[in-house]
Amino acid sequence: SLARLPVDRLKKRVQVGLYRNAWTALLAIFKEGQWVSGWTSQVMYDVPYHAVQFSVLGRVKGHVQRWKGRPAEGWENVAVGGLTGMATSVITEPLDVVRTRMMTQSIA
Repeated sequence: SLARLPVDRLKKRVQVGLYRNAWTALLAIFKEGQWVSGWTSQVMYDVPYHAVQFSVLGRVKGHVQRWKGRPAEGWENVAVGGLTGMATSVITEPLDVVRTRMMTQSIA
């Protein structure tokens, strides 16, 4: 979480239009000294995201193994990973909205 935070903060501030481009955002964040501001919201998102991701992955892999009678192979693993990612993103989207709002609050 801590390693990804500066990049996520920069990306989200450009995406919501607070800055015209990444360079401008980078300079502003550097000037503000806000590199790790928002760490709490990042952790509040990452922990549930990964918990849901591992839970969904285990269940989907289990269903595939029961259906096929063997562990998933090759392209099946790709499909399992894609389905896991989609389900995890849908389930955790409300947390991502909260995290984005916390990271993009204007500095007053």
